[in-house]
Amino acid sequence: MRTSTAAAPAHRGSAGATLRVRGEVDLASAADLEAQVLSLIRSGAPSLRLDLSGVTFMDCSGLGVLLNSRNTATLLGIEFRLLSASCSVARLMQLALGQPAATTGTPQSG
Repeated sequence: MRTSTAAAPAHRGSAGATLRVRGEVDLASAADLEAQVLSLIRSGAPSLRLDLSGVTFMDCSGLGVLLNSRNTATLLGIEFRLLSASCSVARLMQLALGQPAATTGTPQSG
């Protein structure tokens, strides 16, 4: 049985927002994650970080959310970073993008 994606309330500070994503990001949950990310982008935060350390599975719809979110944030001048991608997410990104995953940074405490 699959579990759905859960995202903790975003931690917002003067440096931007961090969204912690947990569980599985797949066709059933990707739209919810995308709505949360786009809401944070629209909030005017100067930067957005997604902590992916709790993601246990991601399919191509989840990858699409990450890429679309990055592109939207970049167009609006918002820094977009992925933090601590789990091994499964890093592998998906490597296969899809043909390069090592962008897993820079560490989760923010708080």
